[in-house]
Amino acid sequence: MTSQQQSQAPLRQLKVLVTARDSEPVHGNVSLQDLSTGERRRRALKGLVICWILALISVPIMFFHFVLVPGFLIAGIVLYRIKFAESRLLTGGEIPCPGCQHPNQLGPQPEQWPMGLHCASCNLGISFEPEAA
Repeated sequence: MTSQQQSQAPLRQLKVLVTARDSEPVHGNVSLQDLSTGERRRRALKGLVICWILALISVPIMFFHFVLVPGFLIAGIVLYRIKFAESRLLTGGEIPCPGCQHPNQLGPQPEQWPMGLHCASCNLGISFEPEAA
């Protein structure tokens, strides 16, 4: 097991209430990961470094470098702040469609409630949030 795998916080399962227009609510499950300060900093620095490398690559591009270089430098700082502020990460889950019962898979994304998606089968707009305790 690598040191990065050991430092990651365990995943928590969370039950969510899934709703859609003109359909009965159903229940789904998502996995959440609490990010430590070190993990948050590592994720934020990755975005910053990528933007700043793009800024360096943009230097020799005639005329466009007047916009691209400052744009990537500023975007790196903004991206760092956004990524560092994310304290929890939704790592995945399965959200059934209230209309057609098709299971929709979630990929990694920042936690921000309520969340929404469109069913991959019937394209129905779906909203989900944690169940009340």
